[in-house]
Amino acid sequence: MIGKEPYNFTDKTSSDKGIVGFWLSVIGLLLLLVIICKSAIAPITMVEGLVGIYAFFIGMIAICFCIYSFKEEETKSGIKVVATILSILVIVASGGLFFLGM
Repeated sequence: MIGKEPYNFTDKTSSDKGIVGFWLSVIGLLLLLVIICKSAIAPITMVEGLVGIYAFFIGMIAICFCIYSFKEEETKSGIKVVATILSILVIVASGGLFFLGM
């Protein structure tokens, strides 16, 4: 309906650490997608390999932010859960690419 404010039954806000973890994991996923697309066209070089290692470390930093965000009280948990899942996906994907030798 036009002009009506949505009901807010809680004073909880999103966790700042959860938001940082979410954006770090999105950056890590984008880096991995660039590496995967580049490797489909031509063999990757050492620079792309280093970018994959950086994506792994970005995923580790993101999961640290996510773990610390779960310790905060009075915050919503939606972004925290999504950020944790994405950061785990970044870590697993970069580890898988490393062991596959891409």
